[in-house]
Amino acid sequence: MAKRKVSKTPEIRDIPVVILCGGRGTRLKEETEFIPKPMVRIGDRPILWHIMKIYYAQGFRRFILPLGYKGEKIREYINSYQLYANDFTLKHGGSKTSLTYHGRPAERWQISCIDTGLDTQTGGRIKKLEKFIKSPLFMLTYGDGVANVDLGKLLSEHTKQKSIVTMTAVHPPVRFGEVILKKDGTVQGFSEKPHYAESGMNETLINGGFFAIDSKIFKRMSEDDALVFEKDVSPKRCVEKRRCSVEAMAVKRKHRASHWRGRSVLVTGGAGFIGYALATKLADIGARVYVLDIKPDLPAFSLGKRNVRGKITYIRGSVTSKKTLDDVLKRKGIRAIFHLAAEAIVGRALKHPAKALDANIKGTWTLLESARAASSVHEIVVASSDKAYGSHAKLPYKEDAALQGLNPYDCSKSCTDLVAQMYARTYGMPIAIARCGNVYGPGDTNWSRLIPDALRSTSRGRMLDIRSDGTFKRDYIYVDDVVDAYMTLAEHVERDSLSGEAFNFGNNKPLKVSDVLREISRNTPHLEFQILNTAQNEIQYQYLDSHKAERVLSWKPKVLLRDGLKRTAAWYSDFLPNLKNPGQQ
Repeated sequence: MAKRKVSKTPEIRDIPVVILCGGRGTRLKEETEFIPKPMVRIGDRPILWHIMKIYYAQGFRRFILPLGYKGEKIREYINSYQLYANDFTLKHGGSKTSLTYHGRPAERWQISCIDTGLDTQTGGRIKKLEKFIKSPLFMLTYGDGVANVDLGKLLSEHTKQKSIVTMTAVHPPVRFGEVILKKDGTVQGFSEKPHYAESGMNETLINGGFFAIDSKIFKRMSEDDALVFEKDVSPKRCVEKRRCSVEAMAVKRKHRASHWRGRSVLVTGGAGFIGYALATKLADIGARVYVLDIKPDLPAFSLGKRNVRGKITYIRGSVTSKKTLDDVLKRKGIRAIFHLAAEAIVGRALKHPAKALDANIKGTWTLLESARAASSVHEIVVASSDKAYGSHAKLPYKEDAALQGLNPYDCSKSCTDLVAQMYARTYGMPIAIARCGNVYGPGDTNWSRLIPDALRSTSRGRMLDIRSDGTFKRDYIYVDDVVDAYMTLAEHVERDSLSGEAFNFGNNKPLKVSDVLREISRNTPHLEFQILNTAQNEIQYQYLDSHKAERVLSWKPKVLLRDGLKRTAAWYSDFLPNLKNPGQQ
């Protein structure tokens, strides 16, 4: 009888070490504009060399480097390593050239450099290495961090637990010193940045960056360049009945308030409908919010509202003024930018195309040019639109669909989107693009939009005119969900290397105009409307596929249309009677 073959843990020297080298390194953008992040030097050697030496010193000999951004620089270094590491003599003579090294490198390592694509995410890069990894397990780390890790112990624990993935986790240092007070209020002592265990704070764990992984993980990974290892390859996908160490040592997402508290944030267009809702939310959770807008002041309905006006610094100015932007970014130490300033009314853009193109396109590149020179900026979200896609036969729109807006507004949003992508990919800036459907909710006083016009007409007992034939189909998303989408995207853009990525945000439930009117009628039974069917330069069907945002950002809209319309109708019933300028009605 043949003996059953028993799988054994391979010798350390035979276990491949994957070092992720493809990211853009936006946090080191002063260096990574010219070289990839792993080639930034610590002392006289690149980070990559130090990482490899950590593994080499503990017995590992095989390295696999998935390359992406400026990968040729890493290839050149690896290929010419002996030249970098040794003295040598080069002899030219006749038809022969000889090269003699004076002392060869001590490292006896095997290095594979594999191109995994410029914009591929971490999970996508790992999946592309499947055919190069013949061992039953492999090690994984990032190409930008060094640490004193007992890799043998990590490997032993991984084998003992029979896990698919085992990871290191560490307690981050406390950022501030701690004052200890007596009951009477006098100071008992002071500790300068104590360890978490000493401080009595919650023992939060963060990703330590060193992994041991069973090769079975490849069977649970799709061939998708957008796959993010840290998020999409979750414990539920990694295990069947066994408990996975990733689950036990999970890295918890930073609490939103701790991310934004004390952070200087610029919201361009922050006096507008969505911009003000975003600025208010940021101010409420402790951010230092600066609003830049050409309007003379914050919206009238903000007066006395939760005292948020005292938490927001209003700056009147245009995003087309580089002098203004340079001054704001430098003086305020801006860390995050939400770029919402734009000509947002389609009809006005149609009448005055030059103004719309100036505000939307020039305003974008002017802002990003100023941000490129500001070292303090770490997160930028540019508000594009579903209108940037233009007209497509295939629906819903996915993020890889062509941007081909034709009328003035749509074209300006296509160009805004492409300009943002260009700055992200050319200069390694931490920019992500948000493409939303039709946004509605409290605070929208653009009466050319369907929902505000319907609720105002009902309030005034007027007939509502419908420009289309009632069959036009759109995404409708509540303003609070959009604010959440923008903030979620900003929180992920640098941390997850999403620079240059675009995300659709919608409900994945497109509705006809007639469907929306029927839903409004549930709360406002006196709604009367007439179909004019006079719409021009408008696309009949426009709606989004938002599954990428669900998969990569774990984002989903929370407010149903029925609930959102109730809240919106309640706001208008309070707002409309109190308008100081009846002409606005």
